[in-house]
Amino acid sequence: MEAQAFISLVAGPARQTYLTHHIFPSVTIASKEVENGQTVTRTSPFKAYYNYQQSIDDHADFLLKPNYKKVIMAGTPQEAAQALEKAGYATDPQYAQKLSTLIQTYRLSQYDQFSPEEPIVFPAWKIDLATRALKEGLLTSPEWLSKLDEPMPVWAVLAIALRLLDKQRQMP
Repeated sequence: MEAQAFISLVAGPARQTYLTHHIFPSVTIASKEVENGQTVTRTSPFKAYYNYQQSIDDHADFLLKPNYKKVIMAGTPQEAAQALEKAGYATDPQYAQKLSTLIQTYRLSQYDQFSPEEPIVFPAWKIDLATRALKEGLLTSPEWLSKLDEPMPVWAVLAIALRLLDKQRQMP
């Protein structure tokens, strides 16, 4: 697959993941590996995804580990690349420099730009689930509809589970 075709396929999902995980889309799009001194693109058969968004979200979840905290805190893609290299993420000892070069070569920083009024777009299935949960009384506030990709606190999960239990007990 040509580089620009790949970029076009994953740019949208990478931008969506930035909104929930704060990993620069340019960093997500540019990743490569090095084996025996050669840059390679590796296809690994051990994990399958239904779409690019799922793959990118899984990658972002991986980077939420404590040793990658500085990647999330980075102010620029270059800082994120340096943090990845320092955390031992890459097999390439010059990972940060090469990642930064890829970002510059393919002008990937354009995907890191977000306008303040750009709405967060959730997939229709998430909106449908949340709306139904609200109608059923499992969610008590429409505020939750704007937080569909945020992790739920344990108390909120317990509250929903208890509401379900209460509803089940009231059924004939």
